[in-house]
Amino acid sequence: MNFASLRPTPELHCRYPRHYRLPGGDSLVFSRVSSSDLATLEAYLESVPEEEQRFVWHDLTVLADEWWGDTELPRLEMLLVRREEHVVADAILYREPGTWMSHIGKLRIFVHPAHRGRGIGSQVVNEMLEIGGLLRLRKV
Repeated sequence: MNFASLRPTPELHCRYPRHYRLPGGDSLVFSRVSSSDLATLEAYLESVPEEEQRFVWHDLTVLADEWWGDTELPRLEMLLVRREEHVVADAILYREPGTWMSHIGKLRIFVHPAHRGRGIGSQVVNEMLEIGGLLRLRKV
C-alpha cells in the first residue's frame, strides 16, 4: 500500500492555529498538538473532575508514541482548543492506515465540564470533520 496517500495534506499543516468566535462572543483557538504541549495537556487532564476522568485519554505515553513516534504510519490528528490561556477541549481523530479500515476515522472529543453548553463541542466536531475530508477519509 502507498502510505503517501495517508499523509496529511499541506492544507492541514498550514491551517493552524485557527481562531473562532462563538455566538456568545467567546474566542477559541484551535491548534494541533506539538511536543511542547505535553505539560499543557497534563495540566488540562489534571483539571478534569474525577467523575469525568473515564472519558479522557489517560495514558500520555501511548499518546506521545502514537503522535510523535510513528512517522511512517500517521495515525492520530489531535487538536487542543484554548479559550484565553486555558485548554477547554481536545479532540482526537484516529485512523488505522494499512488495514481494511483505512478509510474510516474514529473521533473522540472531550469538552471540559466547566466549558460545556457554549457550542464548543459542535465547533470541534465540524473542525474534525473538515480534517477527515482533508485526510480523504470516507467515514468519521
